[in-house]
Amino acid sequence: DLAAREVYGVGGYGQVTSNRPASGSLVGTLGIGERPIRVGWISRFMYKHAIGYMTQGLVETLPRPKYHVVVFKIHNTPEVEDEVSKHIDYHADEVVVLPSTLNLCADMVRAHRL
Repeated sequence: DLAAREVYGVGGYGQVTSNRPASGSLVGTLGIGERPIRVGWISRFMYKHAIGYMTQGLVETLPRPKYHVVVFKIHNTPEVEDEVSKHIDYHADEVVVLPSTLNLCADMVRAHRL
């Protein structure tokens, strides 16, 4: 939806990135007509923090393509980027940066239909 992209694309929020390898290297298969189970994690602490350490293992080990993993990062100032955050970003199917405004966050997460 163009209106949603205009609202959420401002200031880098709502950016969706995917760093997953090509689908040929993913584990598992889906049957005809099956869709992956969409799961998401949302936090401000997706870096060297207890939440980040726990999340990195979950995001990495969920079998693909059975699961489609979306990581929602609530905006931090300054933005934290370390080896844990990079690990999470690499293994997630999508990474969405959320603004710190609760209503916008809720709308953006809801739009992903998890």
